[in-house]
Amino acid sequence: MKTLETFCIKMRLDDLGNIKFYINKKLQIKLVNENLTNDAFEKILLLWEIFRKGEGYLKGIHVFVDGSFMNGKIGYGFLIIKDSNILKKSFGRINDNRNVEHLRLKNVLGEIKAIIKALNFCKLNKWKEVYLHYDYEGLKKWATMEWRANNEITKKYQNYISNISKELKINWIKEKAHGDSMLNAFVDKLAKKATKL
Repeated sequence: MKTLETFCIKMRLDDLGNIKFYINKKLQIKLVNENLTNDAFEKILLLWEIFRKGEGYLKGIHVFVDGSFMNGKIGYGFLIIKDSNILKKSFGRINDNRNVEHLRLKNVLGEIKAIIKALNFCKLNKWKEVYLHYDYEGLKKWATMEWRANNEITKKYQNYISNISKELKINWIKEKAHGDSMLNAFVDKLAKKATKL
């Protein structure tokens, strides 16, 4: 007897449109927007994550970051949530594709860029504490000096985090890459979208 690897539940939300829930054999659930507006889908993502992780999960300032490397292009994306409401989402591409050091870092450079852009936004708003969700462990380990910075980019990143940490407390929250965090998947899509610009 063959077991299903993944199955899908399609749900219609009145006049808003449809959403699909994909469930794999590990009972991980992925939400896919079929024809909802972006705003409606983003609100459902937030509610879903709060439902999964508890009412207080997105209290305070939460920053989700990711980077992508596709077809020789580096993209970044970030999402800032304050008390369960999306305040800012942004993505962009790093245009200097001739820089060998940039190309060597690939998506990690995108993740570093996402952190810097997002934390600059937090600093501009004079926030004192953030929860930074990331999926590549080097981002925290370079920042906390657990890993030695071996190139100009990671040295500048280490210095940046050291300076901004004097004004902004950063709580590092590791997300599993391609895991069950829908918000991590959301910023991953933003970063991939940026590589197509």
